[in-house]
Amino acid sequence: MRATLGDVALVARALLALRPGLRMLALARMLKEAERAALHVSRARRMHPVWGNGSLAAVALRRPLAAERPVTDDEYRTLILLVLANLAVAPDPT
Repeated sequence: MRATLGDVALVARALLALRPGLRMLALARMLKEAERAALHVSRARRMHPVWGNGSLAAVALRRPLAAERPVTDDEYRTLILLVLANLAVAPDPT
């Protein structure tokens, strides 16, 4: 799965919209959905019917999003770093 900074920001905004205790589970779920959608796209040569094109943006946009905050906002910045850290250790199925 490929991710841009825009994808990371959207996922962080989706996480901001959740209670803190739900965020790690939601992040793991979004990463898994994007992975599965990317695999579907590579095999079927079309978008996944629910999770879209395999991007993190596609799965994040299916969820409520908090308003974008400046990166100087501690909570938002922490979530951006959390998403980046999880992307760094996520297996790349391609």
